This record gives sequence, C-alpha cells and structure tokens, in this order.
Amino acid sequence: MFCCAKKSFTLTEAIVAIIVLGVGIVGFYALLNLGNRFTEKKIIYAQARQLGKMYLNEILSKSFSDPQNPLSFGREESTSIRDSFDDVDDYDSLWEMPPRTSSGKVMNGIDTLPDFSRYEVKIFVQQVLPENLDSVVDISSDTTDVKRIWIKIFVHSVPKEVASSDTTTRKYELDFFGFKFKK
Repeated sequence: MFCCAKKSFTLTEAIVAIIVLGVGIVGFYALLNLGNRFTEKKIIYAQARQLGKMYLNEILSKSFSDPQNPLSFGREESTSIRDSFDDVDDYDSLWEMPPRTSSGKVMNGIDTLPDFSRYEVKIFVQQVLPENLDSVVDISSDTTDVKRIWIKIFVHSVPKEVASSDTTTRKYELDFFGFKFKK
C-alpha cells in the first residue's frame, strides 16, 4: 500500500535553513563593508601622502634662511601668500583648511584633483641640533644648521562647511617630517 513515501522538508528544517542562509548573508555583507572601509582608508592615506609630499617639496625648495636677514626666524610681515615665501621658516605656524596651492587657489576638486576639501594642514618649522634631530633649539638664544619641518595633516569626516566644530569631525591624523640643512 505504501510503497513510496513522499520525501519533503519539515517546517523545522526549513526554518533552520533560512537562519543559516541569513547568517551567511549577514557575514558576507559585513566582510564587504569591512573591505570598503579598508579601501577608503587606503585612498585617504594615499591622498594625504600626496598632499604632504607636495607641501614638503615646496618647503624644501626654499632657501635655509631669509636672504635679507639670515638671523631672523619666522614669517616676515610682508609675506602672507605662500608664493612670496622665500625661506623655510616662513612656513612656521601655517594653517590651511582646505589646503591651497602656493598661489592661493583652494584645492577643492573643481580646478585641482583630487578633492582636498576635507583635509587640514598645519606646518611647524623648528631649529634642531644636528647631533640630535629631536632636540629643539630656542630661537632667541641660538641658531643651528638644521631646521625640522613638521607637517600635520588632518582628514575630517565631513568638509568644514558642514562641520559644527573642527575637532569633532577629525577622522585621521598623519605626520610628515623633513629636514633642511644649511649648505
């Protein structure tokens, strides 16, 4: 009478299969999201390195000290645009957000690629001892033959126009160092 029993899934087996499939899909999307975040971070670091190198190359192309007054340190009164900077220490305490070209043009992705509107650049120039590049020398007391250039690049999660505060939106921070030696 009952020669062939119908084989089918029970309700419990179907629910277990759906749960296992759901866990697999959620895990797959979590891995995909992690990959996207990793890729975004790599792009941001690559752009920050590009920006840091651009500033560092510009600074290192300048003379070690002011041609008119070699003993002075810092920006001269008449220099406010980077095009007019004539020595390394003119860049001390420079802060730009968003970053600009040396002629003052904003690097916002419209005329310049890539878009650096979420980036902030702070530059510090310090005199250091040649035998210990971590030892900062007091500017008023002595001059040295080495200047350390410290470029800090901050990447914000949103552009400054959208942000309510500078510090709350900082997502990444990178430091670049360079040294200029007196010839």
